[in-house]
Amino acid sequence: MAFDAADAMREQAELERVATLRQLISELGRVLEAIAKITNPGLQPRHWQTLLLSLTELLNGEFRQQIDSAIADERAEAAAVAERSRKLTQWLMLSAAGAAAGAVLLTLLVGLLLLRGVKRPIDTLLAGIDRLAGGDFQHKIRLLSPQEFARLAAGCNHMSTQLQRQRQALLDAHSELERKVEERTRELHHANQRLQQLDQTRRQFFADISHELRTPLTALRGEAEVSLRG
Repeated sequence: MAFDAADAMREQAELERVATLRQLISELGRVLEAIAKITNPGLQPRHWQTLLLSLTELLNGEFRQQIDSAIADERAEAAAVAERSRKLTQWLMLSAAGAAAGAVLLTLLVGLLLLRGVKRPIDTLLAGIDRLAGGDFQHKIRLLSPQEFARLAAGCNHMSTQLQRQRQALLDAHSELERKVEERTRELHHANQRLQQLDQTRRQFFADISHELRTPLTALRGEAEVSLRG
């Protein structure tokens, strides 16, 4: 839920940034239209200077800040995805280790209890435990007599069933861990791609703006110099 709220806030911030960029582009268009409508060669030099100053401030001011802010946000998002992936991986690994340790401790406890009986039933039980320790959780120890050994054998059989379930749970957890790590890795890769695309778009945009404005600005500078000399 926290991740969803954070994602929603980031999306809202991106939408607001896009709206701001659109407004800045609109202002840039109005400045260019004003420049295009200038046909009076006797325009005062201060008017030329004002137009050039407005255009320069628009390009180098808030417009560039919005682009840089968008790039910084994408980098922060990529870092957050990487950190969440690392924490999730650590938590899953600790959980798997704890479950494995619990299974080992349970097996040792059963082994200690078996030492209280007589040799033959214990040998039978130990043989069954050896099978369980070898991973053969399908093996069931035959019920022994007296009743205490029968109950112990039944307990071992129950333990083997539980161990089999725990092993399956560990396998499932390992598979889930791999899936989540792969998912977080894909998210990080996508975030990096988005960052690279945004940076490329910014570079291309400024290259296009520079190309589109080079000729008008050269003409304006020439007109301004002529006016200043006049």
